[in-house]
Amino acid sequence: MQLKDNGRRSFIIRHWRGELPVQTAFGAVFLLFAVLLFPAIFSAIRLIPFQEDTLFVSARIDAAVIICKWIVLIWATVGAWRASRPWVAVPFGAVDRLVATRVLIVAVCVVLGKVWLVSDFKALSFLRGLLVGADELGVVESAVVKNSKTLQLTGYLGAGSFEVVKKSLEAHPEIEVVKIESLGGRHVEAVKIAQLLQEMKINTRVDKLCESACTVVFLAGTVRSATPRTLFGFHSATVTGDPSAAYDVQATLLMSETYRQFGVPEEFIAKVAKVPPDDMYYPTISELQRVGIVSELVQ
Repeated sequence: MQLKDNGRRSFIIRHWRGELPVQTAFGAVFLLFAVLLFPAIFSAIRLIPFQEDTLFVSARIDAAVIICKWIVLIWATVGAWRASRPWVAVPFGAVDRLVATRVLIVAVCVVLGKVWLVSDFKALSFLRGLLVGADELGVVESAVVKNSKTLQLTGYLGAGSFEVVKKSLEAHPEIEVVKIESLGGRHVEAVKIAQLLQEMKINTRVDKLCESACTVVFLAGTVRSATPRTLFGFHSATVTGDPSAAYDVQATLLMSETYRQFGVPEEFIAKVAKVPPDDMYYPTISELQRVGIVSELVQ
């Protein structure tokens, strides 16, 4: 169907073709809308908590937000560039303004490119596995220790780890102790495992190392055992690999509330919350005994 005139064409199409006045295309659409307002809207959307219990759905939403932001920027940039073309045919002063406008467009795109490309590339790299329904952390390994009533958990607590632990405990109802060695993982998986261990009144033990989300599982034990050489690592939370500080804040609040429910003192929780996600705080065993995290010392 033939369009009758520019006035009836879609605003989106008119801008893309460079048919809007350059003041509108560059000032209102490119600078105000695409560079300032639209990214702010998307940033607000990304402040919505990243729900780990719907991790794969949240990942797809986040990826869609990033892609839409770039589509809008490209649309706004192309339209502003094309809208400035007629200026070449008018007096010399307009040509100067044309050059200035295009130089500014390029400069803004370069700056945004450096900022957004780095952060968005990191975010999409993190989301890549989740987009196809796979957690790059993998799932925890579960094995019954021979001639004992102990279940050994080893590795990251990635999405699906709860189901692994649940099936192991259902298959071996004689289990009384869960030993865990882990660098951490998904908070929601740790919480679900912890709730299961609490319901079954199972003891927990760490002989070597337990960091981050692993400490949540350890806290669920009726009796919580460690050796004098055991290392427990604590830090503020993050959605693993995600660069968004907003998500990190939300994750830390959730982590703090979980520790609080296990009776960890506020002073200790506050200290942990101040440790950056890429750092680790290793309290002494005596301190962990004092705050009630470790209830039994074994050799």
